[in-house]
Amino acid sequence: MEEKKVTKISLLTFLLILEIIIIVVMGVFIYKLNNDKNTEIQKSTELQAQVNSLNGMVSDLQGKINNISETVNQENKNETTNNKVKIQENNSKVSNNESINNKRISGKFAQNSPEDEGGYWFDAGEYWFNNDGTVENVSSATTSGVYTINGNIINIHWTETDVDEVDISEMQDTEILIKDDNTLLLLTYEKENNNPICWVSGSVFYRQNDN
Repeated sequence: MEEKKVTKISLLTFLLILEIIIIVVMGVFIYKLNNDKNTEIQKSTELQAQVNSLNGMVSDLQGKINNISETVNQENKNETTNNKVKIQENNSKVSNNESINNKRISGKFAQNSPEDEGGYWFDAGEYWFNNDGTVENVSSATTSGVYTINGNIINIHWTETDVDEVDISEMQDTEILIKDDNTLLLLTYEKENNNPICWVSGSVFYRQNDN
């Protein structure tokens, strides 16, 4: 009888120990699961924070892109408008230039007044304005160039000369004021403190009667 009792106690003890082991294992397993869960939650939180940060950066970049696009579009509109204005101005200038060239400039203009019976005007030069936009200053040597007209001002840019002593690249442009259909006035320039000073000189050009 005692032997059965001892066996029964031993079995109960074994079962108790087994239950304790199972409880410990389950506790360890639950603890590990809980830690893993907390770790995953922390990772998820960190990832969500990164996603939110990236979304903020994307929004900022999109805003900057939109601003740049608006600026570029506005600049393109402004440039288009400016180009249209320039084209209109150029067309107006071309129209004015053609009108002045055809009506006032084409022909030969001799320097000094018609009352001057001497030969000084020829020595100083005779300006030949051509319809193709070229001009020649004919005297003892010939200097040629091109001319443009802005309003009532003729600008001459010299490109060639027969004078060996003259460097054409250093030759100053000439400006002439259109006084009327047959009379031009020479504009000359000097500098004071590196600022150009312009005045109308006494040199008068008149159109020769045979042109």
